[in-house]
Amino acid sequence: MKVIIIAVLIVVKIGAQWGEGAKQAALCNSALALAGDAFAIFNSSANILQINSRQFGAEYTPGKFGFKQLSSFHFAYVEPFSNFSIGVGLGSYGFELYKENELVLGLACEASKGFIVSASTTLSNLKIQNYGISNSLLINVSTLYYINEKLRTGFAVNNINGASRGNEAGQIPIVFLFGWSWDVSEDFVLNIATEKETGFPFAVMAGFLYKPVKYFSLRSGAATNPTKYSAGFGLTYSHFQFDYAVYTHPVFELTHQFGVIFSFLPF
Repeated sequence: MKVIIIAVLIVVKIGAQWGEGAKQAALCNSALALAGDAFAIFNSSANILQINSRQFGAEYTPGKFGFKQLSSFHFAYVEPFSNFSIGVGLGSYGFELYKENELVLGLACEASKGFIVSASTTLSNLKIQNYGISNSLLINVSTLYYINEKLRTGFAVNNINGASRGNEAGQIPIVFLFGWSWDVSEDFVLNIATEKETGFPFAVMAGFLYKPVKYFSLRSGAATNPTKYSAGFGLTYSHFQFDYAVYTHPVFELTHQFGVIFSFLPF
């Protein structure tokens, strides 16, 4: 029975490659070139250079797709300096039979005016009960380019070094992402991104962010391969930002994601 449970978890995990951060999840992971928050360290670390204040974030997913065994916690921290920014991320996913932990360290800087480059490393730890422990070191690179004040483009490669689990190659995919973000107006931002993950079909993600009032934003998105939809909102109060996301799966139940970010300076 334990083997069957682990197999189901692995299958669900393969179909659940969502970037951490409730804001990103509500946009269906299309925010590759959108001004980020601290959780950008997990997705496209070039975006952490757009954060002007020191930030700490925490988020919780009580159970992806209705499986309580797939709960996850993530924490993120960004420290901005005059010429660069550094970020740290911690994450834990799964339960006692199948547990994944990760530590992410990243640095972003401006290579030239409007062109940001970043590199990060992810130490991934996987433990499957009665099957052992595997540690892997992934190297990720990302860029962000301001075409003009309203239009940005981003590119990222995750696991560029092709790290894997144990002695078998291909256990951790290499992921290529390319995206655009367009500030249609001060209150409306449109995002689109493409993703190619080794061993999986080409995917397209799109999402929008709308601010009907100053401290509140609505978010929604859709993606292909597999088909999924997302929605959520963000609320800022003083130094805090509260985020919520919900997204679908073609087979399983809805997933709810909650996050809070504290900024040491006003937003």
